[in-house]
Parts: sequence; C-alpha cells; structure tokens
Amino acid sequence: MIRLGCGVGLNTYGYVGGNPLSFYDPLGLEPNQVCVAACTAAGSVAGGYLGTVGGGALGGTLGGLGGSVIGPGGAVAGGAAGAAAGSRAGGAAGSAAGGAAGNAAGNAFCPEDDEGDDCDALNATDTSTCNGITRVRGARAGAACHASASERYGACLAGRPIPPLNTWNN
Repeated sequence: MIRLGCGVGLNTYGYVGGNPLSFYDPLGLEPNQVCVAACTAAGSVAGGYLGTVGGGALGGTLGGLGGSVIGPGGAVAGGAAGAAAGSRAGGAAGSAAGGAAGNAAGNAFCPEDDEGDDCDALNATDTSTCNGITRVRGARAGAACHASASERYGACLAGRPIPPLNTWNN
C-alpha cells in the first residue's frame, strides 16, 4: 500500500515521485508502482524489438513481391523500401502493444507495497491512547501526546528507532 509520508522526508508527495496529479492511490490498493513501471518498460522494449523485426520482414517480403512486377531491380528496391517502412511501423506498433501488455501484466502480478502495516497498528494504538489522554487530562496534554504519536509513526515508517510515547510528562 502506498501511504502518505512513508519515509520520504518532508516532501509529502515524495511517494508519488513529486507528481500527485499523475500518480495517486486514494485507497492504497495499487500494486507496487516501481514493479509496474519495470514491466511496462520491458514490455515496450520487447514489443518494439519484435515489431521492428517482424514488420521489417513482412514489409520487405511484400515490397519485394510488389517490386518484382517491375523486374529484379524493382524487387530489390521494393524489398528495401518495404523493410524500412515495415520496421518503423512495426516497431512503433509493437512498442505500444508491448507496453500495454507489460502494464497489464504488472498490474496483475506485481505485489502490493505492504510496508508499514505494523506501523499502522502502532499508530492506531497510540492515537487511541492519546484520545483517552485528551478526554482525561485536557487538550494540551492530548496535543502533546498526538505530536509524540506522529513522531513515533514517522520513525517506524522510516525504519528508525521508535521513541517513547509522551503520555505522562506533557
């Protein structure tokens, strides 16, 4: 799951590469986007290569057949022109199709990024504790506790040592 502030420093949009308009996951259900991007790129490269080779072969064959009406020189010229055109068109189409297939495969098979589930449980417990402190000891004590809970949550997500929750001397 992608979570706001998951150890990316002060930039709260760091988890989406600084581009929250293009990359978002409001429910935290998207697969690991690095994995999906790698699958998309690999599919695009593979599809582009296969499209270039296949399109060039098909274009060369058809161009050669068409040029053979003129004679042997026409077959060679037609084959060369057909291969060049077929490679360009096949490469572009293959890259687009391969990228789409790679993206679909990535979305289907890439694991979700589930880091931070333990941190979420810790944060839920801390928040509940701080809400109780707010009810019993007042808003000022509750605010200090909640600030401490936020610090603990950030430390947990970043993999740093977790400081104690400020519940008593606040």
